[in-house]
Amino acid sequence: MKRLSVLAMLFAMSVGEVLADARVSLGRKPVWPEPPFTPEKHTYAQRLVSGRFALVRDLRSMDPSARAAFHKMVPRRQIAVGNEPFGATDIVGDARPRRLRIAGHDSDLWFVLYEVGAGPNHDAVLIFQRHGARWQQVLAAIGYVGSDDYPSFLRALKRGKFHEVFTDLNL
Repeated sequence: MKRLSVLAMLFAMSVGEVLADARVSLGRKPVWPEPPFTPEKHTYAQRLVSGRFALVRDLRSMDPSARAAFHKMVPRRQIAVGNEPFGATDIVGDARPRRLRIAGHDSDLWFVLYEVGAGPNHDAVLIFQRHGARWQQVLAAIGYVGSDDYPSFLRALKRGKFHEVFTDLNL
């Protein structure tokens, strides 16, 4: 009986570590080792809220090399654009697990905001910066906007609803 209790305790501890490592939310209070991705703490967040971004709702409107950099992280077949089927809860048939909310650019910066479905829904933003003729991903953050409009995204950034991530686990 003691052996079973020890095994149960070890299992519970390992599950807790896995959840913390995966940076998932436990109830209403998320487990985030990183501080919020806010304009006060991050240069890129500051640029997002203070820059004048030209907004697009179609990936084909992106600079071709910025779009190629984005598709290295999120292949085209995995993101719904416009009226394409999106798997908000479960992927059924041709539904895609991600959905473009909005993208935008300002001189040497592109951002792409998209919803991640097929499980606990959240939003992800990838930021790319021009280095010569190439675009390179410089930041990834996840959070929750709940809307497709740019002002809602900016409010979520200012309120600390996004956190920088260093793996592609939730992207």
